[in-house]
Amino acid sequence: MTSYRDGIGYDRARGLWRVRVCRAGRIYKASARSKEEAERIRDLLRYGRGSIEESWTLSTAAAQWISRLLAIGRSPETIRYYDAKLAALFRGLGDRLLTSITDADISAYVRARREAGASGRTIREELAILARVYRAVRVPLPWVMPRIRIEERYRRAPQPEEVARLWLALGQHPARAALGLCLLAGLRASEAMRARAEWYDRERQVLVLPGRATKTGRSRELPVVATLAALIPDRGPIVQASELAVRDAFRRASAKAGLPEWSGPGLGRHAFATWCVAFGGRVLEQVADALGHSRPGLPTARYVHAVALQPMLRPMAELVERLLLDAIAAVQEGGHDIPVPNLYPAANR
Repeated sequence: MTSYRDGIGYDRARGLWRVRVCRAGRIYKASARSKEEAERIRDLLRYGRGSIEESWTLSTAAAQWISRLLAIGRSPETIRYYDAKLAALFRGLGDRLLTSITDADISAYVRARREAGASGRTIREELAILARVYRAVRVPLPWVMPRIRIEERYRRAPQPEEVARLWLALGQHPARAALGLCLLAGLRASEAMRARAEWYDRERQVLVLPGRATKTGRSRELPVVATLAALIPDRGPIVQASELAVRDAFRRASAKAGLPEWSGPGLGRHAFATWCVAFGGRVLEQVADALGHSRPGLPTARYVHAVALQPMLRPMAELVERLLLDAIAAVQEGGHDIPVPNLYPAANR
């Protein structure tokens, strides 16, 4: 139990400072990452002018929101991501009262971010985070979310030879394990970063993902081919590096391999699906099941037991592994003639 002194107490279990203030017969509670933030929030709750909702500033409200995320156990990488987005909002809007931000301020912010080279998707994410800050302190939005055009970029699935060059360029960096999980098991990048060695059943050669580690919330059992098994450590996270380290490694390896458009390990999942259809003759419903889609498009999929899918999933993973190993061998020999059909014959004319 947290003991309060002058409205502030330290929660050792969570590593957070707690604020408890009684104003006008109502008890207000808040959290903060540091004692200084807790004191600022306490003074705001005690002496803020007008109603509590009218007293929140961007900095105090953001501190309250981040503290709540920490209290529910969000990862340090996630907190750093939100801190970076909030820093952009502070630079563009300043530390001001939430109720004083208008539609004109938001429009000016969008124009400034556009001129600074930010993409439409990035700007929309920043404004969505700003809206979450408002909700965290129960302040109604005084502005309307603008319509922001998103420049969709077609994500071309890579050729085996391109993946081979990237695979070799990554060397022994832990980012290769992230690519292996996405390419050889069809995992999402977020699922690959959460995967742990303890989930790998070495006797059955399967990776058992619990529901808490998947996007759909349902557990999955995936076959592990030999190339992927060699990347799995004895214990701990399979990808033994942070998201930032993996992203930096892919940026360097992509430049070295001549693939500047490669965005991260998640593109390996696109290669898994495309190669299974283009080279293995699998139908889309089978690939959707292998990728763990919540709606695979096959009406009878809910009646098929997971064990019955194993004979189909393992050949798909082995197919992708064979294509990768053939491409690596061809690249190492200095040639580019790989005995598989060209995915994009029209683009090479």
